Amino acid sequence: MNGLSNGFLNNFAPNVNLNSYGHRCKEISDVNLHNYILFVGDNVCLSYHIPIEETFPYIVSQKLKTDYYNLSVFNGGIESIKFNLFSWLSLVKQPPKTIILAAEFANALMVSGSTIDWIQPADYNDEHVTELLNAGNISGFHNGRKALFSNLVKQLNYPIYQIVFPNNETLVDSSDVINLQYQGDIFDQNGIANLVVDTLQVKSMRIRP
Repeated sequence: MNGLSNGFLNNFAPNVNLNSYGHRCKEISDVNLHNYILFVGDNVCLSYHIPIEETFPYIVSQKLKTDYYNLSVFNGGIESIKFNLFSWLSLVKQPPKTIILAAEFANALMVSGSTIDWIQPADYNDEHVTELLNAGNISGFHNGRKALFSNLVKQLNYPIYQIVFPNNETLVDSSDVINLQYQGDIFDQNGIANLVVDTLQVKSMRIRP
């Protein structure tokens, strides 16, 4: 079961190596916080089915010779991304060189018990969850969440890139965020990594060790 760990939403994956915060990367204390990229997203940034060395955040960091931290939460959606991003920026003094946002399913939902003693992604086999997702599309609820997150992101003074996948679903709509349009296979981690690396190099971002 997912939950909160030291101020962050974490992952629960018994057969995957996660750090003490429940994130798929090295410990915060081992990251070079003077030269790192912050990845925030969902399943596409985690790719539990492959070794961490084959995930696109790892590949990007190797090609750009910079460190990284991966705040992504499996099936977390926009709420987990917003929570973990702003928690990080509040708790970690050293700012990232850049922030990469990437999500397969921005409208995913987090649920909790009545006593709020646990929190986890919703069960999409539950018909009530399906009804809620559909109602959110019809009522504009999901658009409202995106609008609020977009306005929060506008207050940040960091280079921010958002990977937009073939479904064209975005986490934020803001001229302050650069969209990276990816038309390939969402499971092609090398393809995603190459898009990010090529873009950052073209933008002449001097990310050095």
